[in-house]
Amino acid sequence: MVQKTDRLESAIQTDGIKWLQTRKNSVTYKHPPSPTGIPDVHHCEAGISIWFEFKRTKRHKPSKLQKRIHKRLRKAGHIVVVVWKLSQVKKAIRLNIK
Repeated sequence: MVQKTDRLESAIQTDGIKWLQTRKNSVTYKHPPSPTGIPDVHHCEAGISIWFEFKRTKRHKPSKLQKRIHKRLRKAGHIVVVVWKLSQVKKAIRLNIK
C-alpha cells in the first residue's frame, strides 16, 4: 500500500526541494511515496549524499521501517536527516557541504 503524503508535509517538501534545486552543481531527486522506507528526497552535492525525511511536525517520527533504512544508509556512509522545516534543510547543507 502506497502511503499518502500529508498536505502540510508536502508543502514543506516542496519548499525544501525548491531551495535544494537552487544549489549549483547538485542533483536533487524526490522519491515517490512508497512503503519501502526510503527517505523522501535524495540530494547530492560536492561528493556528499544527503537523504531528507520530511515530517509534518517535530511530533511526527519516522516509522520502524524508515529508521531501519536510515540506519543502513548511514552505515553505507550517507547522511540522513529528519526535518520538519526549511531552516533544518538549510542547516543540514551548511553543516555537511563545504
